[in-house]
Amino acid sequence: MKTQKRRPKGEGSIIKLPNGNYKATITIGKGIDGRQKRKSITRKTRAEVLEAITKLRVEYGIGNTDIQPDKRLQDVITEFMSFKEQEITETSYMNYRSHMTDLLHVFGDIFIKDISPDMMEQYFRKVLKTQKSSSVLRKKTIVSMMFKYAIKKKYMSINPVKEAVIPIKKTPPKASLLTLPTPEEFKRLLIEADKISHLLFVMIYFDSVTGLRKGELLGLKWSMVDADTKTITINNQKDRFGADVPLKTQASYRTIHVSDKALAYLSGLDTHDNEYVFPLSRYEFDKAIKKLWKVAKLPKGFTFHDIRHYHATQLLRHGVNAKVVSRRLGHTSIVTTLNIYFNYLPSMDEEASKVLDDDF
Repeated sequence: MKTQKRRPKGEGSIIKLPNGNYKATITIGKGIDGRQKRKSITRKTRAEVLEAITKLRVEYGIGNTDIQPDKRLQDVITEFMSFKEQEITETSYMNYRSHMTDLLHVFGDIFIKDISPDMMEQYFRKVLKTQKSSSVLRKKTIVSMMFKYAIKKKYMSINPVKEAVIPIKKTPPKASLLTLPTPEEFKRLLIEADKISHLLFVMIYFDSVTGLRKGELLGLKWSMVDADTKTITINNQKDRFGADVPLKTQASYRTIHVSDKALAYLSGLDTHDNEYVFPLSRYEFDKAIKKLWKVAKLPKGFTFHDIRHYHATQLLRHGVNAKVVSRRLGHTSIVTTLNIYFNYLPSMDEEASKVLDDDF
């Protein structure tokens, strides 16, 4: 039997009334007779009830009486970004900062405790009009993390994003959205790449057999290539400014095997005097890719990152274990791999339907 999760002491109970309104009852203390004193609140939405409860808790000194009333949004964001800078990549940091800047632009230098679930709901409804659901979901996650930080630091008592009703549509799984070429189309891509430059050809080919992210490919150094063990160690990537930066996650640090053919292509490059195997800036590489995409007849919407998807799906179609594919890609969990590529796993449903036939 499923039991209802107990609400934190002092937060009260919330019920939905037959007329659609919400009612909360909260204990505000004890009378001179020693009995509990309770107060009821009725509002149109659950978010409004939670907001009213929070004000009552502050008024009557219930729960977190040490909540700081004078922390402004700007100050909390500055603290939060300083904290996150130590644990995320530069690219992720820039993404976080973009979301925080947008939040400040809308709410200004407001006291963070005054941001209510209703305000967050209105904010995200407005954002949904101009951005895709997947982008809004990402924004929601990051903004919510900032409020969680504020709660932990006792600058506020509830997470207004968590309590807001934000109607984000579910997006189809990534597997159903991948735009991938056939092996024949990919061979044509390699031919066209070689016409532009042999270095570009090797980069495209090497990425198709390793599944490296763009930053990892551009950040690959000769010291990370071991011809004796036929492996490459991925422990570095280049950001958009050309600087060496940490990898995306701990799982991104990995050593994978490469084929003799791939090593032969690397050996034939004239870049051995350089620290990097592929000594191109992001601008130079993106420019070359843009030129290649114009002449290569690829499926509409195909991007360079899709070569990583092509690598993964080809391995799965040839029966390589999903756990091995996950490790090669540097995914944190095999669940991530399966969520993205489940449509490309060899069909086992028909086989499963016949497994027990011989038993009867």
